[in-house]
Amino acid sequence: MKKYFFLLILFLPVLSFGQLQKNEKIAIENYSEELCTCVDELMNTLGSKTIDFIRVMTLEGMEALEKSLAEYYQTVTEEEFNKQIAFFDVMNSKAFQDKIETCDNKSGMSKEVVKSIDDNNGESSEYFLGYLKYHVNCEVTDLLLKVARDSTDGDSEEKN
Repeated sequence: MKKYFFLLILFLPVLSFGQLQKNEKIAIENYSEELCTCVDELMNTLGSKTIDFIRVMTLEGMEALEKSLAEYYQTVTEEEFNKQIAFFDVMNSKAFQDKIETCDNKSGMSKEVVKSIDDNNGESSEYFLGYLKYHVNCEVTDLLLKVARDSTDGDSEEKN
């Protein structure tokens, strides 16, 4: 019995190696909450319909987005449609992108966790993305990150 106990104690550090520590999880959760709140506040300035269109584009693709925009055009005044297009222009502006960047404050996390999240690789990144996916108040942030990852993947595929 002592032999098994000794082996368990010997291998316990190995079993926990590579797993996120509780303080790292808390730091990721705090970062995620702050990020989601900040992004939501910015996106809400663009109107709820913008978020609906981002949701369609992310979940259903560009063809569905084009169809959704065409249907929207048929149901609103030209002024309302142009206002929506202006929201897209604002969203694509450097000034808006800079505001989104200010939401990305990772100061409470270790360098390893930050690198994992930024590189979209490893346990920290998986935990972060899972947190966004399953927290209702992070839906918009999750959608925007999917758009960003898809556009980055497309850029790297074009270079190959």
